[in-house]
Amino acid sequence: MQDLIPKIERRSSLMYRYGSELSRISDRHQADLAIIRGAKLRRADALMRNVVESSFDGIITLRQDGSVETANPAALRTFGYSREALSGAKIQTLLPDLVPGTSTQDEGALLQLGSGPKDMQGRHKEGKRVPLEVAVSETLSEGEPLFVMILRDTSERQLQQEQLRHQALHDALTALPNRVLLSDRLEYCLEFARRTKEPMALLLLDLDRFKEVNDTLGHQIGDDVLVEVA
Repeated sequence: MQDLIPKIERRSSLMYRYGSELSRISDRHQADLAIIRGAKLRRADALMRNVVESSFDGIITLRQDGSVETANPAALRTFGYSREALSGAKIQTLLPDLVPGTSTQDEGALLQLGSGPKDMQGRHKEGKRVPLEVAVSETLSEGEPLFVMILRDTSERQLQQEQLRHQALHDALTALPNRVLLSDRLEYCLEFARRTKEPMALLLLDLDRFKEVNDTLGHQIGDDVLVEVA
């Protein structure tokens, strides 16, 4: 019996040491996991910051009262402000057509933009208007509401649309209104004349012997004459 006691004590001692080592390994494993999770979060945060900073779209974060918290370089370029000058500014400074909320805070004004992208007019620091496409989403940051506004300058797109519209309604050579636009204006004038009972007149201008110019001097000279007359 006495011979068994040392064996049991040694075995108990080994079990204790084994349990202690397992506990240390577990603690170290949890610490390693925490370090790994922290590193992953830091990498994700750095990646997100890089995406925001390099985005072609303007990205602005807003507090619940409608004041600017952060703005990326694209947003700063769109409105012409420095980061320091824009921090804390009211969003109505940038979007003057935004209807203020009904309460003392501007949350209602921001929520009205949350249903999808909307076309709005922004205001540059120098006072000029900038056509924008704006979308707003709401999130939580440290338990507080935070609004993320994504905006895109649509000046180039609107210019292209205007150019296409002009090409569809004007003659490519003389830039005068073409047959489509003439027909539209005639219908409008006729309807106005019928409604107001006022007379209207249509003036026709013709170029005598223009065909001879084309036949004798060529169509290029004929085109030059048309441009000059236009």
